[in-house]
Amino acid sequence: FEVWVIAAKLDKGAIYDVTLVAALMGETPVDGALEITPDGGSTVIYGADDYTLGTPPTAGDDDDPNLPPHGIYPTNYVEMLAASVTTLNPYPVQNYVPDGDGGTSLYGQIFKFNVTTTYDIVHFDAFGYYKDADGKLIKAPFSHDGETSVPEPATLLLFGIGLGAGYLRKKFK
Repeated sequence: FEVWVIAAKLDKGAIYDVTLVAALMGETPVDGALEITPDGGSTVIYGADDYTLGTPPTAGDDDDPNLPPHGIYPTNYVEMLAASVTTLNPYPVQNYVPDGDGGTSLYGQIFKFNVTTTYDIVHFDAFGYYKDADGKLIKAPFSHDGETSVPEPATLLLFGIGLGAGYLRKKFK
């Protein structure tokens, strides 16, 4: 199958060190069970010793240098550096779905990877960096599910009931 990493250039400038992370979902690393071929590049066949157990460090200058766990990490993972997006207008990425609706004012780079695996589930994340006004490397927004976890509705409901009960208790005391 094919994995796309779309690095869109916004007003922040260049995006550096765009990285693809492949994480195993509860499986033990096996020699040769994952092959990734970057578009136009050489195939990398990962051995069991190539995996790191933990949470991928992003090495930026942010307060938290690791990817949020988002239900995936810590686990066994490998990283593949894609490239940096430094040219102003590589090509439009805002409308990357053929015949889709959308403009073409957002430019960036699409990195394609061909993946072959015998694992049941492989989770992919991507991230990069941009430089702030002080020249510090800040983590660029990463893949769609890498945000901080939001409690499910039942937890919020219980919290709300507790707040309401506390308010009523104080009011009628």
